[in-house]
Amino acid sequence: MRVWLLFIVLFSLHSALAQDTFLVGLTWPKGKNGKIVDPDIVKHSGKLDFEFYNTNFKLPITFPTNYIDYYHKNDTLIVWNDPNAIGDFQTNWSYSKVFDAAGKMIQYRYSGCDICIHQAYTYDLVYNENNEVIKMIDAVDNTNYISFSYDKEGNLIAIEFTRNNRFELRINVFEKR
Repeated sequence: MRVWLLFIVLFSLHSALAQDTFLVGLTWPKGKNGKIVDPDIVKHSGKLDFEFYNTNFKLPITFPTNYIDYYHKNDTLIVWNDPNAIGDFQTNWSYSKVFDAAGKMIQYRYSGCDICIHQAYTYDLVYNENNEVIKMIDAVDNTNYISFSYDKEGNLIAIEFTRNNRFELRINVFEKR
């Protein structure tokens, strides 16, 4: 019993010490609710990716964390919230992923439903030469888009939201401590 307890304590301590500390800034055009927001300090271990931003900032909300799937080349995947009510747009919704011949997701859709809070949307995805998503463009209104920036190691270091071709919000990691 003591050996297990010691192992758990040491493992927990190691996990806590192994995390990096990042200074993350959130920028709004005129500050949040008219106020400038101080940078957040976030502890994280591992690569900075979509999951990091979704976990810590809930943005981009409902978007996938993996954009390349070699098993679904030239395929469309549709996942319904309630698999027992497929096609019921009154109370059920779906997420669709469209993949190209290389297995890169080229379109992401949310169907919405009659009682859903969020409206339906479709985003077309643009990649760089490293197969990193650099932009998600609203397929209905291309003045709305989300841009992504990466460092040399492939860490996602910034996400910028633009609506009607005007800057709306930027989240960026600007210091690793």
